[in-house]
Amino acid sequence: MKELLNKLRRIKTILFYRQKIKKLNKGLKEKLLCSEKKDVKEYYKKYNLRIKKDWHKFYKNFRKFSRYNIPEDLFYAIIEPKLNIKDFVPAYTDKNMYDKLYPKFKKPNTVLRNINGVFKDSSYKLIDNLQDFLEKLDEGKYIIKPTIDTYGGKNVKSFEKKFDKFYENDKEIDILEFLNGFTKNFIVQEKIKQSQKIAKLHENSLNTLRVMSYRDLNNIKILSIVLRVGNNGSIVDNPATSGGFTLGVNKDNGTLTNYGVDKFNGIIKEMHPFTKVKFCDVLVPNIELLKETIINYHREVPEYFDLISWDIGIDENDNFIFIELNISGQELNFHQKLNGPIFGEETDKILKRVTEDGKKKYR
Repeated sequence: MKELLNKLRRIKTILFYRQKIKKLNKGLKEKLLCSEKKDVKEYYKKYNLRIKKDWHKFYKNFRKFSRYNIPEDLFYAIIEPKLNIKDFVPAYTDKNMYDKLYPKFKKPNTVLRNINGVFKDSSYKLIDNLQDFLEKLDEGKYIIKPTIDTYGGKNVKSFEKKFDKFYENDKEIDILEFLNGFTKNFIVQEKIKQSQKIAKLHENSLNTLRVMSYRDLNNIKILSIVLRVGNNGSIVDNPATSGGFTLGVNKDNGTLTNYGVDKFNGIIKEMHPFTKVKFCDVLVPNIELLKETIINYHREVPEYFDLISWDIGIDENDNFIFIELNISGQELNFHQKLNGPIFGEETDKILKRVTEDGKKKYR
């Protein structure tokens, strides 16, 4: 029964992404040459994979053609479920459990938790009187966000405490009513003061790095790094919900691509449209330390998950701050539109692994 359900889920996913690419390709100029179509067909045939070439056509509109680009239907229907055990995802991605599951990670300071409707402090101690607790909260800026079933910066809000009063966007609020708007399963953390090296792109949002890593036994490799940047004064950087966009990061030296891409596949050239900061004037600091940090983090995660996308902030002292780990729905597109084929030199090895040496046929 489980195998049947998995097969039905796989078919549903494939159909969804094949419909998606039909819409994405409307109006795009670049086409595949006959030789490129043949190249793609022959390459994936080695692994008994019959794929649509529409995704290769799509990516050619952003970067030069490569047969190693991975179609989204293949990625989400076959690769991600093969490398990560889907049933375990909720237990290991609840933000309220991060301090217990990943104690070695450097994280934002948590001040309040709501776990299934129960309020607890940063040490998981039950809060008897929430009003008294909030009155004793230090002055400063805070971020509140859901802890489960989250994506794209959805429902993330901020507030500030000044002179024993609470404000959202400089408007005084009743903090208990504000918290009640989240119902349950959320977390309140101190707002990170981010690195000026990154903040100058868009200061209102915490501009975060998305780093994808892959584990093959004890060998962990950094596959791709992108930088998500807010826009139009939004506090959220995610392109799916804020109007922001994503830039590629050179994983060897920390420089940015000279163009970004938004959720509508619009290309932003050379500078931020809101702040007018040039992309060539921004450098991700300590890129080697970032890669080392992610490799060490991945080693702390059980072998249920061999493909992880990490959301990382950079604080005012250029320290890397763990925000979130993503084990499903890892936003493949931005990586390949900006940095090229996601698996690079690991492509053959990974395709061989997920198709069990080509013994199964996927359509």
